[in-house]
Amino acid sequence: MFNAITIGLMMVLFKGAVYERGSEGFDCRAYQYATTSYRDTGSMDPDYIVYAQNDNDVISAVTLARQHRIAIAVRTGGHHYVNLGGHCQTGGYGASARSFGLLSDHIQKLRIVTAEKEQPEFRWIHRHSESEEEQKLFYSVVGGSPGNFGVITHVTLKVHKDEDHSLSRGVRGRIPYCRETLKQLLDLVLEMGDDEDFPADYDVVITMTSERPAQYADTPEEAKIIVWGQWANLEGAGQVYDPTFFKKLIDIACGNDNDNSNNNNSMSPHERVLLQDEEMVMSELNNHWIIPIVREFQLPYFKNVKASDLPSSELRARKYTEWVTERIDRIEANTQATECYLVHQFAYSGGRHSRFAHNGDDGLTSFSWRDSSFIFVLDVFYNGEKPKVKAFAQEYQKETEQEALGEGVGKLSNQDRRLLWGSQDRNLHAARRFYFDQAPAKYERLAANKARFDPLNVFTPNKFSVQAPPGQEGAMMVAGLKRAAIRLWQTIIDAPGKRREEATTEL
Repeated sequence: MFNAITIGLMMVLFKGAVYERGSEGFDCRAYQYATTSYRDTGSMDPDYIVYAQNDNDVISAVTLARQHRIAIAVRTGGHHYVNLGGHCQTGGYGASARSFGLLSDHIQKLRIVTAEKEQPEFRWIHRHSESEEEQKLFYSVVGGSPGNFGVITHVTLKVHKDEDHSLSRGVRGRIPYCRETLKQLLDLVLEMGDDEDFPADYDVVITMTSERPAQYADTPEEAKIIVWGQWANLEGAGQVYDPTFFKKLIDIACGNDNDNSNNNNSMSPHERVLLQDEEMVMSELNNHWIIPIVREFQLPYFKNVKASDLPSSELRARKYTEWVTERIDRIEANTQATECYLVHQFAYSGGRHSRFAHNGDDGLTSFSWRDSSFIFVLDVFYNGEKPKVKAFAQEYQKETEQEALGEGVGKLSNQDRRLLWGSQDRNLHAARRFYFDQAPAKYERLAANKARFDPLNVFTPNKFSVQAPPGQEGAMMVAGLKRAAIRLWQTIIDAPGKRREEATTEL
């Protein structure tokens, strides 16, 4: 527990700034993407925040935590201003998943400090290490549970060269929300799954966002549909591009087909960028998938992310696109009355050639559900100042969950498949069957590694963590646990002497 001596040590040990709960500037620095949704649980309110400035600050924090039984939560980013720490540990899902897999698939090594030793120290762990200990730690850190095994300061990635994808193409734009247009776009995404040999070059993400009133958003906007598309030119300069699919995508979005009631005739720029099947090198194209906003709405929300085990034909038979657009319209028809606002995303991840699926075949990381065909994000934001509005949003999500899932009847999936970056639970151990496949072997393997590398549960600040096996739990899993937080901000560093195929990022 904290005492005057502990607090004094913190002030002396750290070069970086230390903020105590209740002090000036603490609240804005304690901001987290889900804080407003879960503040009443007490699980996301640190007692202290340390801005680590160097290795010594990190080592001092871990040492102090061991000695005084203080738990540490590591924070590096937070949604759209993503930094690599949490992003690479939860996969690094993005708009290029079919063509390039997850960001984490490209991690070659990482630098980490764990808490099993009395005198913690940094070490590099390598993706293809022959050391059994490194293999265990790499497997656990990359996919097990973010921040649950140690503090990462550097990541070395295998990078891709523009000249290998010089003919890549992109689609990006927005149109006013229209239920029928959204349904037709989602039907087109289903068509990708009708062909198991659909080229891995294609990634498409359809996003629907409610009206953003001025009081709840950085920039007020009308309800909209955002269309993202990428052709990655995976075979290089000699590959022939077929524009047919993107033409269908743009025609539906612009209302150029006979049945479409939208009749926009053109897409508008999204965040000042409009791409209508434009050719550009991959590095430039990927920059357009990053959105420079903190949150869609400055509101609490109930998150709901699902991966599907159903092929396109079965989703079509279960009338998924009719169902989901009807659900959306229940809110969208009257957001002012419900005071709820939606952010929904839809992406195809499957197919015989999908690198989302096959990059995980080596078994070196612990990510789950990589055989999934589709990824769905069904978030509901709400006015948290009104209990009735919160209750309505909660009930809406509960009903969505009940209708979306179920063997033979679920509109989205037979099985409940959840992703760590879209967690909707506060107790990972209790919900482990939803987040980890290969049950129970994968989770038990992670739990054993947790006992090995974090025996005192230094990196268990709340219950959304892998738990060590019974009888091996650390001393800090107790009621009334005091928490500290290290918050590390990302800076990209120049690494002279590194091969072009590698890039190192310091968090």
